[in-house]
Amino acid sequence: EGAESPMDDYEEELLLFANESDYDADVDYDYNNDSARDYSGENNIPRAHRELDMQEEEEIHEYPNIQADTAIMEEILREGLVDEIGGVEAYVANEEPEIISGNVVGVIKSDEEIAREERRVYTKYFIGVSACLVFLIVVIGVPVTLKLTHVISPTVVLTDAPTISPTCMPSEAPSSAPTTDHFTQVVEKLLPLSGEVLFDPRTPQHKAARWISDVDQMDMTHPLFEQRYTLAVFYYATNGDDWLTTKGWLTKDSECDWFGIEGLSNCLDGCTSDGEVCGIRMVSGNGINGTIPSEMGVLTELTIFEVQDANLTGTIPSEIGNWNKLSVLLIKDNKLEGSFPATFPPNNRLGTIIMDRNRLTGDSLVGFLPQLKNLKWLQAIGNLLSGSLPDDISSLMKLDEIDLSVNSLTGTIPNNWDETHIISSFNLSYNNITGKLPESLGRAPFLRNFHVSGNSLTGSIPSSYFNLSKLEELYLDDNSFVGGFHKVEALSTRI
Repeated sequence: EGAESPMDDYEEELLLFANESDYDADVDYDYNNDSARDYSGENNIPRAHRELDMQEEEEIHEYPNIQADTAIMEEILREGLVDEIGGVEAYVANEEPEIISGNVVGVIKSDEEIAREERRVYTKYFIGVSACLVFLIVVIGVPVTLKLTHVISPTVVLTDAPTISPTCMPSEAPSSAPTTDHFTQVVEKLLPLSGEVLFDPRTPQHKAARWISDVDQMDMTHPLFEQRYTLAVFYYATNGDDWLTTKGWLTKDSECDWFGIEGLSNCLDGCTSDGEVCGIRMVSGNGINGTIPSEMGVLTELTIFEVQDANLTGTIPSEIGNWNKLSVLLIKDNKLEGSFPATFPPNNRLGTIIMDRNRLTGDSLVGFLPQLKNLKWLQAIGNLLSGSLPDDISSLMKLDEIDLSVNSLTGTIPNNWDETHIISSFNLSYNNITGKLPESLGRAPFLRNFHVSGNSLTGSIPSSYFNLSKLEELYLDDNSFVGGFHKVEALSTRI
């Protein structure tokens, strides 16, 4: 490009030759003899030549006719004399014709042609790489997809079945039945304690049995086997996985080292010398949420059970009546329902019961109060307790504080107190108490607080109350008292 091509001269000469007046169509060019031959007779000779001046030298060229030239090109195409880039192999006319391959002939190309060729090379390269990637994806991806489909498809079938078949619940129990000999033996041992719920995989009992069988693998003949299982049930029953602190729970550590296993002065470490748990004290706000399982009754060495400001629901199981050594029960600010277990007494050690702001009902608690001979502090504010205080409540000589305010108690206040009682705080506000104020209570030498607001009490204020030298608070509002106060100046009180 930019220089004269030999083909341009050739075409120009052909045009000149075609216009020569002495051109003879019957004359053909002999390539071998470099001369003209007359095919119509032997005496015929070429009639015309064209003269050209080039650099002051005269050269005479004889040209083949157009038909012969076309025939040669067709022969070149038939002979396959075209190289791989489309060039035509060159002829050199010497004494013998010589063919020079087009591969060795240099081609002068413009920048644009070079750029186009480079783009074609890159395009071919890109297409090749892309094809390889697609091939790899197909080769690797298809088997993996088929494998995943094979793994996932059974899960889809199993999850669909319970939502469609009405018999899904009965079918789950057999599928969760013991699958190993050891687990079967564990279940058989625990059946008297937990019952058929062991076969339901959704229950805390089943989960605890699985843990102690498959993970903990504690020897079933160990004397603390049921204790360890019971604590695992408590963990699952109160959603232990959601506790803020779970240190030690469901590990290989001794249950005496688990968080919250703490006791009182006579059992500070939370366990006896034999490893029996004697105290459970879960801090407030630890995220406990669930029920108190009946299995807790096996913890017969408990001296304190403390789960306050939590979210305990359900009822208090009757099995806690087995806690004969319990001295402190702290379960305030939960959502416990039902009546207090009548199986609790006899208990000669229970000194403190605090169960404010639950939903406890019934009259069982106030009914067996006289049997708790060691009771010092009873507090059950804001429940739904009913019944009336028994007359022999005054037999509790160690009773110091009693607060049953905001309940549904009825009846009258017992009137058999004397100088031997140590009661210091008595609160029955906002119940349905009727009758008169007990005159004998004025002889209790240590009474500091007496609250009976919001009841239906009648009568007058006994004069004995003005002799209570330690009295600090006397709340009598919202009742139906009559009369006035005498010797008010003798009272050191807020009314």
